[in-house]
Amino acid sequence: YLRDAATDRSPAIIDLLQRLPGIGPLFTGGGMSDAPVLNGTMSRALIRGGGDLAPDIQLSVHWSAAENAQGTAGLCAGPKGRLAGTHGSLSPFEVLNTLIMAGPGLRPGSSEIPTAIVDVAPTLAHLSGLAWDGPSDDANSGRILHEALTDGPHPSELEVLSETIRLATPHGEQILERSTVLDHSYVD
Repeated sequence: YLRDAATDRSPAIIDLLQRLPGIGPLFTGGGMSDAPVLNGTMSRALIRGGGDLAPDIQLSVHWSAAENAQGTAGLCAGPKGRLAGTHGSLSPFEVLNTLIMAGPGLRPGSSEIPTAIVDVAPTLAHLSGLAWDGPSDDANSGRILHEALTDGPHPSELEVLSETIRLATPHGEQILERSTVLDHSYVD
């Protein structure tokens, strides 16, 4: 977070962050705020971020597919520049989790269709016969997971679009991978 008097230092702060070895993609503006997306950063809207409590500059730490001492893959930049098993990145080892649902009205089996925690409430409301009156903002409201319902389309019928967003900076490249299903995007 930057104090009002420090906002003119944003370009220098972004430049410094980009030079640090443990820093991954940087995000500013966009999302649910009217703040501008600053040079050298990606829009926070790409990661469904924003709002009154969002930091002025948001970052993901650098990650690696390397394994820890126990053989578990997925390490992040840690203390003193060492890779450590931690969290705070947009690594697929951290953002790709398992959602398990069972009960009446739900299709048995598994699906690789992307979902997010924001999809659970509208799906449960639908299964309960309740109208979903949660957030109406498309970027953050979630979707009903129709492909998980017995009367919904089979997961193989849904199109998943993948995209890689790249931002070249003077100090390297920032990369963000996302998938989109039915106009809802998910960070990969």
